[in-house]
Amino acid sequence: MLEELRLLCEGLVITLATQPSTVQLQSINKKNSENDSVTSIQFDAILQGNLQVLSGLADLNSLSGVIKKKSSIGLFISLDKAPEIEILVMQSQFKMKTASVGVEKFQSGLAVNVQVINNKKCLITVEV
Repeated sequence: MLEELRLLCEGLVITLATQPSTVQLQSINKKNSENDSVTSIQFDAILQGNLQVLSGLADLNSLSGVIKKKSSIGLFISLDKAPEIEILVMQSQFKMKTASVGVEKFQSGLAVNVQVINNKKCLITVEV
Protein backbone atom coordinates (compact mmCIF):
# COMPACT_ATOMS: atom_id res chain seq x y z
CA MET A 1 0.00 0.00 0.00
CA LEU A 2 2.86 2.34 0.80
CA GLU A 3 4.34 1.71 -2.63
CA GLU A 4 1.00 2.53 -4.29
CA LEU A 5 0.82 5.78 -2.37
CA ARG A 6 4.38 6.68 -3.44
CA LEU A 7 3.54 5.95 -7.11
CA LEU A 8 0.37 8.05 -6.88
CA CYS A 9 2.30 10.99 -5.44
CA GLU A 10 4.96 10.68 -8.15
CA GLY A 11 2.23 10.66 -10.81
CA LEU A 12 0.66 13.81 -9.31
CA VAL A 13 4.10 15.44 -8.86
CA ILE A 14 3.74 15.65 -5.07
CA THR A 15 6.94 15.52 -3.05
CA LEU A 16 6.82 13.36 0.05
CA ALA A 17 8.99 14.22 3.03
CA THR A 18 10.04 11.92 5.83
CA GLN A 19 11.04 14.81 8.11
CA PRO A 20 8.70 17.69 9.00
CA SER A 21 9.87 21.15 8.02
CA THR A 22 10.72 23.89 10.53
CA VAL A 23 7.43 25.63 9.79
CA GLN A 24 5.48 22.43 10.45
CA LEU A 25 7.30 21.86 13.75
CA GLN A 26 6.61 25.44 14.87
CA SER A 27 2.94 25.03 13.99
CA ILE A 28 2.69 21.79 15.99
CA ASN A 29 4.41 23.40 19.00
CA LYS A 30 2.10 26.42 18.84
CA LYS A 31 -1.04 24.21 18.77
CA ASN A 32 0.24 22.15 21.70
CA SER A 33 1.06 25.22 23.79
CA GLU A 34 -2.44 26.63 23.18
CA ASN A 35 -4.01 23.39 24.41
CA ASP A 36 -1.76 23.32 27.48
CA SER A 37 -3.11 26.68 28.68
CA VAL A 38 -6.67 25.33 29.19
CA THR A 39 -7.27 24.06 32.72
CA SER A 40 -10.38 22.22 33.76
CA ILE A 41 -11.58 22.60 37.37
CA GLN A 42 -14.41 20.64 38.97
CA PHE A 43 -16.53 21.72 41.95
CA ASP A 44 -19.12 19.90 44.02
CA ALA A 45 -22.25 22.04 44.19
CA ILE A 46 -25.72 22.18 45.73
CA LEU A 47 -28.94 22.21 43.68
CA GLN A 48 -31.72 24.57 44.81
CA GLY A 49 -35.15 25.43 43.45
CA ASN A 50 -37.87 23.51 41.61
CA LEU A 51 -36.04 20.30 40.69
CA GLN A 52 -39.05 18.87 38.84
CA VAL A 53 -37.92 20.94 35.87
CA LEU A 54 -34.94 18.58 35.52
CA SER A 55 -37.24 15.71 34.56
CA GLY A 56 -37.95 17.44 31.25
CA LEU A 57 -34.29 17.70 30.28
CA ALA A 58 -32.82 14.98 28.09
CA ASP A 59 -29.23 14.66 29.34
CA LEU A 60 -28.49 15.48 32.98
CA ASN A 61 -24.81 14.62 32.51
CA SER A 62 -24.01 17.61 30.35
CA LEU A 63 -26.05 20.75 30.97
CA SER A 64 -24.74 24.17 30.04
CA GLY A 65 -24.87 27.05 32.45
CA VAL A 66 -23.21 30.32 33.42
CA ILE A 67 -21.90 31.92 36.56
CA LYS A 68 -24.63 34.31 37.66
CA LYS A 69 -22.83 35.99 40.55
CA LYS A 70 -19.93 35.63 42.94
CA SER A 71 -20.44 36.52 46.60
CA SER A 72 -19.04 35.83 50.06
CA ILE A 73 -21.23 32.70 50.17
CA GLY A 74 -19.80 31.31 46.93
CA LEU A 75 -20.57 31.04 43.23
CA PHE A 76 -24.17 31.10 42.03
CA ILE A 77 -24.77 29.33 38.72
CA SER A 78 -27.87 29.20 36.55
CA LEU A 79 -28.71 26.60 33.91
CA ASP A 80 -29.43 27.79 30.37
CA LYS A 81 -32.40 25.42 29.93
CA ALA A 82 -33.72 25.71 33.51
CA PRO A 83 -33.08 29.22 34.89
CA GLU A 84 -35.42 28.62 37.86
CA ILE A 85 -32.86 26.19 39.32
CA GLU A 86 -30.02 27.78 41.25
CA ILE A 87 -26.73 26.02 41.82
CA LEU A 88 -24.38 27.02 44.63
CA VAL A 89 -20.67 26.30 44.90
CA MET A 90 -19.70 27.02 48.50
CA GLN A 91 -16.93 29.57 49.07
CA SER A 92 -14.70 27.04 50.90
CA GLN A 93 -14.89 24.62 47.95
CA PHE A 94 -14.28 27.46 45.52
CA LYS A 95 -11.19 28.82 47.32
CA MET A 96 -9.69 25.37 47.80
CA LYS A 97 -9.95 24.42 44.11
CA THR A 98 -8.93 27.78 42.61
CA ALA A 99 -5.82 28.47 44.69
CA SER A 100 -3.48 27.52 41.83
CA VAL A 101 -5.46 29.20 39.04
CA GLY A 102 -6.60 32.44 40.64
CA VAL A 103 -10.12 33.56 41.48
CA GLU A 104 -10.10 36.54 39.11
CA LYS A 105 -10.84 34.26 36.13
CA PHE A 106 -14.24 33.34 37.59
CA GLN A 107 -16.49 36.23 36.63
CA SER A 108 -20.20 36.52 35.92
CA GLY A 109 -21.08 35.15 32.50
CA LEU A 110 -18.36 32.47 32.42
CA ALA A 111 -19.70 29.29 30.83
CA VAL A 112 -19.78 26.09 32.91
CA ASN A 113 -20.81 22.48 32.38
CA VAL A 114 -23.16 20.90 34.93
CA GLN A 115 -23.59 17.20 35.67
CA VAL A 116 -26.50 16.39 38.00
CA ILE A 117 -25.51 13.68 40.49
CA ASN A 118 -28.75 13.44 42.52
CA ASN A 119 -31.59 15.68 43.73
CA LYS A 120 -29.24 17.68 45.98
CA LYS A 121 -25.80 17.57 44.39
CA CYS A 122 -24.16 18.28 41.05
CA LEU A 123 -20.69 18.51 39.60
CA ILE A 124 -19.58 21.76 37.95
CA THR A 125 -16.78 21.78 35.37
CA VAL A 126 -15.17 25.08 34.35
CA GLU A 127 -12.46 25.52 31.74
CA VAL A 128 -10.16 28.47 32.42
